[in-house]
Amino acid sequence: MPTRRTRTSKKYPTSSRNPCLKSLLYITPLAGRTRDRLTIDCNDEGVLFLVARIKWTLPELLQNPKDDVIDSLFADNLQWKITPRNSFLLAIQINFFDNGGMAISVCMSHTFGDGFTLINLIKGWSDMNKIQNNNNSTSTHDAQILPLMPLLNAASIFPQGDLPYFPEYPEQKNIEKIVCKRYVFDASKINILKSAVGKKLQTNPTRVQVVAVLLYKCVVSALRLSNKSNSLMKATLVQTVNLRTRRVPPLPTNSIGNESLMYVTSTTENAELNLHDLVSKIKESPRKFCDTYTKNLNGEQWFTLYMQYLEEMKVLHLNENQVFYLCTSLCRFGLYEVNFGWGEPTWMTFSNTAVKNMILLMDTRDGDGIEAIVALEEQEMAVFEHDEDLLAHSWSRTTNV
Repeated sequence: MPTRRTRTSKKYPTSSRNPCLKSLLYITPLAGRTRDRLTIDCNDEGVLFLVARIKWTLPELLQNPKDDVIDSLFADNLQWKITPRNSFLLAIQINFFDNGGMAISVCMSHTFGDGFTLINLIKGWSDMNKIQNNNNSTSTHDAQILPLMPLLNAASIFPQGDLPYFPEYPEQKNIEKIVCKRYVFDASKINILKSAVGKKLQTNPTRVQVVAVLLYKCVVSALRLSNKSNSLMKATLVQTVNLRTRRVPPLPTNSIGNESLMYVTSTTENAELNLHDLVSKIKESPRKFCDTYTKNLNGEQWFTLYMQYLEEMKVLHLNENQVFYLCTSLCRFGLYEVNFGWGEPTWMTFSNTAVKNMILLMDTRDGDGIEAIVALEEQEMAVFEHDEDLLAHSWSRTTNV
């Protein structure tokens, strides 16, 4: 079905645009352009800001979140794309639906920061809007704004060294064969999982831990049943850790940059997978990782350790008998509390990704459930979506009509 989106020059409320533009005064690199994957030219050329009319109603989208409609909400299909040279660092699109309702999409270059940086930016934008509304004026004061803005302080903590140049990630071939599905785990189903796993471990796992390991168990099963793995193939679960809260001493939670690292949680060969063993591994792995990488290190010590980390990750990725599944959790970051002046969001989500073997976890609106986006190759997804454990504990938000 063709995308039903039109760009519009029709007047629209500026109450959200003004705080966004104001925030650029405090985060000036965002108005620049990428020079390469490691460098930003702070030339103040601005950000991409678009307005679109969507020929759907908001209830239609919520009841049937079709891929092409979700993708049309994002500016110029920039989501999940590698940032080319001289490209925007930030792209915002305001979408108006037929019969009322709106959606705001934000894309940010990974050259500038990680997902936590993007969340801090969105929340800072929202908080600025609240201050502006409370003051009943478009003027705000630095004393009110500065505590809300993300901090450009990473260079003082992670000083630049003679890092190797990171080659461009090659465009994935056969992207059309990467399929994304959305699954919702309600709180009641999560509690059943937590209870079952907790009895075996004699400890209480978190909701993110039980959902992550269930999905990992299901994707590995799909890999094996789809006849794509050989007897030597290893499946590896890789997760991300936010160094801001883990570092000793901790960093400000609103600091800007790529301050997250990936760590290996579990490597699985042909042994049978069970949830309590997997939960035990993902509870222990971040502790071991953080004992090494989050100590109070000076710049030179950190640089040496980071080079060691890069070499270890390189060795893992060059192993042809290893399949990686990346799981990232953005739960408990308060995105449903964001308010741009029209109330809190009905639904917060991410666009479909063309990055295969990715699991992205988010809060449901009530804050107790989890919504997951899973991206697999088509052959594996055909097996995964019929997994009995998956179907017993979740429901699919993705439709096929």
